[in-house]
Amino acid sequence: MNVARSPRPPTLPGRTGSTSRTRAAHGRRVLAALGAAVSLLAAGAVTAMTAPAATAATGCSVQYSVVNTWQGGYQANVSVTNLGDALSSWTLAWTFASGQGVSQAWNATVTQSGTQVTARNVSWNGGLATGQSASFGFIGSGASSPAPGGFTLNGVACTGQVGGGTPSSSPATPSSTPTTSPTPSPDPTTPGSTPTTPAGGGEFDGAGCDVSGDGPGSDSRLPDPFLGLNGTRIDQKSDWRCRRAEIKKLAENTIYGAKPGKPERVTGTVTSSNITVNVSHQGRSSSFSASVQTPGGTGPFPAVIVYGGFGADTSTITGQGVAVISYDPTKVGAEGTSRGNKQGAFYGIYGANSSTGLLAAWGWGASRIIDVVEAAGGAVLRTDSFGVTGCSRYGKGAFVAGAFDQRIDLTMPIESGGGGSPILRGLASEAGAQSPSSSYGEQPWLGDAFAGYQNNTSGLPVDTHSVIGMIAPRGLFIMENPHVDWLGARSGANAALAGREIYAALGVQPNISYISNVSDGTHCATRSEWRTPLQQNLQAFLKGSGSAPGVFQVSSSKPGNLSQWRTWTTPSLS
Repeated sequence: MNVARSPRPPTLPGRTGSTSRTRAAHGRRVLAALGAAVSLLAAGAVTAMTAPAATAATGCSVQYSVVNTWQGGYQANVSVTNLGDALSSWTLAWTFASGQGVSQAWNATVTQSGTQVTARNVSWNGGLATGQSASFGFIGSGASSPAPGGFTLNGVACTGQVGGGTPSSSPATPSSTPTTSPTPSPDPTTPGSTPTTPAGGGEFDGAGCDVSGDGPGSDSRLPDPFLGLNGTRIDQKSDWRCRRAEIKKLAENTIYGAKPGKPERVTGTVTSSNITVNVSHQGRSSSFSASVQTPGGTGPFPAVIVYGGFGADTSTITGQGVAVISYDPTKVGAEGTSRGNKQGAFYGIYGANSSTGLLAAWGWGASRIIDVVEAAGGAVLRTDSFGVTGCSRYGKGAFVAGAFDQRIDLTMPIESGGGGSPILRGLASEAGAQSPSSSYGEQPWLGDAFAGYQNNTSGLPVDTHSVIGMIAPRGLFIMENPHVDWLGARSGANAALAGREIYAALGVQPNISYISNVSDGTHCATRSEWRTPLQQNLQAFLKGSGSAPGVFQVSSSKPGNLSQWRTWTTPSLS
C-alpha cells in the first residue's frame, strides 16, 4: 500500500557519543544487548489537439487508481502521460464531486478550491518528454466514488473516460516485457551465488558461507527458520551468520531480487544539511542526494534514514539527539514504471530490465548513503550508528533495508503491509488485506521472480518471519495499524511472533518490539503509544544507553496465533 503524509515523495495517507567506538565493539554491544491497485487507464488514452504540422500534437492520458478505502477516506494514485511536446513543468487539474477532498499528497503539490483540484509538479519531476509519465498520490476525504473528471494537463483536456472506484480483488496486470533485446547491464550479485562482503564495510557478513541448496518444499505453514539448506537444524548462536546468508539467498531468489553489494566506486559529501552520493560501476554512473536535519548540541550524531520524508516521529528522533536523513527512494527506483523499463539511480547502474524490485533497490540506495557517511569520517554524523524508518510503502522499504544491511542498528517499519513485514502466507488469506498478487502488481516493489509465487505463497521456501531473523540480533521496532484491513495487521502479528522466536533463540528477545494496539486508525499517524518505546529504542541502539524495551502489545482486534502457522519448535542455541 502506498500512502504518505509529507513532502517529497510521501506515499502514504506520508549521534552523540564517542566516535572511537569501533564497529566490532558496537556489534558486541548489540549481540549482548493501500488495496489492489485498480489501474484504470483512461479509455481512449489519448487526446490529439490541432497543432502546427512541424510540432507534436498536444494531448494526454490519465490513469487513476483507488488503492485503499476506509470509513471517511481513501488513497488514490494518479499517473498522467504527456502525448504532446516536451514539458518543463506540468499542472494537472480535475473536478471532484461534492464532498470529496484531498487531505495529503505526495510527488505533487495539490491545492483545492471547492470541487476544483490542481496538482503541480514538484522540483524533481517537472520535466515530461513526449510519451513520458509522472505519477503522484493523495489521501482523499469523503467517498472514493465517483471518480474525478475533467482532467486537463496544462489547460489541455485529457479526453477519454477516467476509471476509478473502490479497490478490487483483481490485481493490475503487470506490463509485459519489451520485445526488443535489452542492453546488457552490469551484473548485480547473482542470487544464489556465494555472497561477497562489500569492500570497506559491514553491509553483509556472510562471505564464505555455503549457501547451496534450494530450501524446503511447498508448505502452507511457515518454514523452519532454524533449518539449514543442508537439512540440519542449527544448534549454536554462531551458526546464525551462515543461516542468515542462506535466508538472504532464498529471499533474493524468490521475493525481492538481488541486492548488489558496494559498487566499484562510491563517493560523495556530508554536511549538516545534505548528503550527496555518486556511484560508478562497470562503466555506468548515477547519483542522488538526501537532506540532513541535525539535533541541537555538538556532533557527530547518530542518524536515522527516513524514507520519503516520513516514518517514525522525527521530532522524537531529533529530541533524542539523533539526526534525520530524509531519503527519497524514488530517485533510486521510480514507481509507475513497467518491470521491463525500471528507472532511477539503481537501474541506471544495473539496467532498466533488472529483475531486482524497488524495495531491494531502495535498500541499495540507503546502503550507499551509509557508505558515504562512513567515508566522511564522522565530522557531522557518526559512522557506526544508523537507523532506518518509513511508513506504508516506505515501511516496506525500511524493513528490507534493515534486513539487508547489517550496519543498520535499528529498523523501524510502520504499517508496511503487503511486501513489508507481514507474512506473505497470511496475507494470501487474511480478509481485507492486500494480497501478495496485488502487492506484486501494484508497483514493481517485489522482484520479478515473485511472479511465480504471487498466487502460490505456500511454495515460497522462506517468508518474512525469517527476514525478520536477518535483522536479529540488531534492534527492530515494528509499528502497525489494526484499523485498516488492507495493511494485514494479523499477518504482521504472526510475523512478529515468529520472528521473536529467532531473537529468543539468540538470547536477545528484548531487541525486538511490536505494537499494534493503537487507538488512532489514521494511516501513518504519529501515535502516543509509540513514543516511549521509540525513545527507548533510539537510546539503546543508537546512543548506547539504557536497555532495549522488548515491548510486545498486539491488538485484540488483529491478534496473531503462531501455533496455527508453525510445526517447528524454538531451539536453545548454545
